Amino acid sequence: MKLRQTQMQFVFDKTSGKSYGSDRVHISVDKSKAADGVSNATVTVEQKIGDNVVDTKQIAVTIENPTEQISEKTYVEAGGVVSIEAEHYTDKFDVNGYEWKEEKDFGRSGNTMKVYPETASNAKESDLTNSAAYMEYKVYFTNAGSYTLTFIVCLLSMNAELCVWR
Repeated sequence: MKLRQTQMQFVFDKTSGKSYGSDRVHISVDKSKAADGVSNATVTVEQKIGDNVVDTKQIAVTIENPTEQISEKTYVEAGGVVSIEAEHYTDKFDVNGYEWKEEKDFGRSGNTMKVYPETASNAKESDLTNSAAYMEYKVYFTNAGSYTLTFIVCLLSMNAELCVWR
């Protein structure tokens, strides 16, 4: 496998090597090298056997690099999508002795968050605003409009994983 790019704004965690099945390559954007506003680029993935290229995939990428100053730990919408894992919150607030703690290697694709202590009783929804621990996630939308918010909540047990989309 070999990765190439049309411009030099991408940072790859690896650019070549052996790939086995569903290996992932993490790609980020070096904002100092990306054009301001919206730009397009291409990532090329080559499959090689020995020195021979046997397959090539061209992946079109739209980069949205806002010119506005965006605070740290803010997630930027791109193409109508924002994806945030639970443990990557912007801020968390402990309330009335209840707090969110990170659970290592317990999430669907990483870690997860859980509220403690586990001895909490059920609360009325109207009481949650003032009495529940909570987390905040900052999001910057590059396009005005209506968005659908989807939560994926996974309950893990010793025998199975149950995920609910809300």
